[in-house]
Amino acid sequence: LHVSRLGAFDNGSDFPAGVPTFMHHLRRANYEVALSGKAHFIGPDQMHGFEQRLTPEIYPSGFDWTPDWTQGAVHNKGTAVDQIRESGLCEWSMQLDYDEEVQFRSLEYLRGYARRKDDGRPFFLCSSFTHPHEPFIINQPWWDLYDHDEIDMPKAAGMPIEEMHPYNQWLQIHHMVDVFPIEDEHVRNARHAYYGAISYFDSKIGELTKELERLGLADDTIIIVTSDHGEMLGEQGMWFKRTFFEPSIRVPLIVSGTDQVKADNEISRGVSLVDIMPTLLELGEVEDRREIEQSLDGESLCSMLLGADERKNPGVISEYYSEGVTQPMRLAIHKQMKLVHVHDQPPMLFDLTHDPHERVNCANDPIYAPRLADL
Repeated sequence: LHVSRLGAFDNGSDFPAGVPTFMHHLRRANYEVALSGKAHFIGPDQMHGFEQRLTPEIYPSGFDWTPDWTQGAVHNKGTAVDQIRESGLCEWSMQLDYDEEVQFRSLEYLRGYARRKDDGRPFFLCSSFTHPHEPFIINQPWWDLYDHDEIDMPKAAGMPIEEMHPYNQWLQIHHMVDVFPIEDEHVRNARHAYYGAISYFDSKIGELTKELERLGLADDTIIIVTSDHGEMLGEQGMWFKRTFFEPSIRVPLIVSGTDQVKADNEISRGVSLVDIMPTLLELGEVEDRREIEQSLDGESLCSMLLGADERKNPGVISEYYSEGVTQPMRLAIHKQMKLVHVHDQPPMLFDLTHDPHERVNCANDPIYAPRLADL
């Protein structure tokens, strides 16, 4: 469901325990359902349909992070860009500690499942890693995969805060860009460490897939790799997530395994994380999935996994109501046109075909009036 229908607006608000998740439905279809890693569950329900949690949560489960919009745009030391100035090489980190445990428990689970697979229940395992994520630090083996002098710099330059759209001004203040200047050296270090963190994450997926093969589980296991948000990495002079610029909202979606997935098939059409649930319900053969899907905002991608490049939903919608902004925000993308709607603020319209770095707001251009109205 989209955030506005669910009411769980951010990492500091309660996800209602009475709302069934795809984990509940997979359990009804006789799946084992386990989680290794982070989930950001807040409040008393720390399971939300999972039968097992194999690791502790990475963050506190209280309501400490609930934002207060009545304060307006405020500095937040916890997400400030001063950490960018500390980016680069490290000996070890708490994030590495966490992901090593996530990996250990994931492998342990798969080995245990292989011993009891004759019990007849299929499995769903979510391995939820924190890499790649700020702070942008990584240890030597992964740093050394990249030549520091060849790390690319941002393609879209930043601009003075006062010239940005109000919602991006709020975010720049929230991230304290107005307090902590970032030099090219810091940008290159952060991007270098981020690439190393991606390679570290890739290696964990490789270890998991090799273990599936060794245990004889690979032939009937579907693997999905995705993420909860992107990363600005200095593009537009911005960092982290929260904005609706492309580097922040674009995430990978890679699916492999079994005859339900066509190999070497790339789909260019935009899809959404809300499509994951109905996709899993169909892959898991949940009997009443069609009825359940009627109440969801997403749709199954199973036909696209087999090569179709079509879907019922014409475009993609995203919403943001969390920390850093002071008004509700919604995004709509259709046929490479992108509308950013912020309550009580002027709209932003981008033509991603001709302006991939989102430098020109077309909202007041009469040529684009029909597309603006459509979105």
